[in-house]
Amino acid sequence: EGFEQLDKWARCESEVGGCMVFSHNLGKAEFNGFPSSLDIGKAQGLSPHEVAALFGWTTGDFRFINPIARGLGEVDFEDYPKGAKKMCNLTRQEVLPYIQVLSSALRKLP
Repeated sequence: EGFEQLDKWARCESEVGGCMVFSHNLGKAEFNGFPSSLDIGKAQGLSPHEVAALFGWTTGDFRFINPIARGLGEVDFEDYPKGAKKMCNLTRQEVLPYIQVLSSALRKLP
């Protein structure tokens, strides 16, 4: 799935390593709160992919998701790999699978 392959730091202004969005967000959701955000989402009928998408979108990934969802072909955004501010770039083709999973999750919310 494209969401699992999205590396939001693949094209930053300098080499910063990778950040695979799905696994990063899923790991954070798994250990956020008690019960965890992942457990709450699953109990509400969301898949782990949908929980990861919602968690990421609400904790900062909106900076690159929203412009693409509004129709841009690519987006430049600030992020903080290893605590250092960097400019990064993603294309619509890269972000669209994330938007599709996020949209699926949002349709399931009450």
